[in-house]
Amino acid sequence: MKQRAWQTILAMLLAAAMAGSLGAQTLNQNLAKLVETPAVTGFETHLSAMLRGELSRWHPQQDELGDVIVRVGRGSPTRLVVTPIDEPGFVVSRITPDGYLRVECLPQFPPNAVFDEMSSAQPVTIFTASGHRVNGIVAGPSIHLEEFRVPVTHVHTARQIYIDIGARTAAQVRADGVDVLDPVALDRTLYQ
Repeated sequence: MKQRAWQTILAMLLAAAMAGSLGAQTLNQNLAKLVETPAVTGFETHLSAMLRGELSRWHPQQDELGDVIVRVGRGSPTRLVVTPIDEPGFVVSRITPDGYLRVECLPQFPPNAVFDEMSSAQPVTIFTASGHRVNGIVAGPSIHLEEFRVPVTHVHTARQIYIDIGARTAAQVRADGVDVLDPVALDRTLYQ
C-alpha cells in the first residue's frame, strides 16, 4: 500500500482512538483537528504536543527527536506501527524589500514533481517564532491579464514562489512577526 494511504488509515485510527478517549467529540471533529494542525518537516512540535495530550490515557512518551511513542497491550506477538507526522511545506528564506516572502521547500525535495507548481495561488499559513499564525497567499500569475490568455510565467520550483501577506515593505512583514526560517504550511480544511 502506498505511504499516503497508510498515513490516511493511521490518521483515521488515531482520530477514532481520540474520539473514544474524549467522549463527546466525534470522529469527524478529531479528524479535522488532526488535518488542520500543521506539522511542516522540522516543525512538528505542535502536532506532537497535541497527540500527547489527546492520547494521555495511554501515557505517551516522547524521544529526543520529538517522536510520540504509545504502547498498547502486552504479550506477543509484538507489532510496531510507524508513520511520519510531518508534511511537506516551506520555510521563509528571504523577505524582499517590497514585502514578499521567498521560500525553500521542506523537506529539501518536494514530495512529487508538481508540488511547488500546485502551490501556486493557494492560501498558506506562516507560523511565527512567537506562536502566531499569519495568513498569506502564494502569488500566481493572472491568465486574465496576460496576452492571448496564455500564462507566460509558471512556478516550477519553490525558488520561484512569492508569498504575499499584505505587507508593502520588509519592515511591515517583520512587524507582523514573520521572519526568515519561519515554517509555511499550505492552508487546509477538512471538508466532509
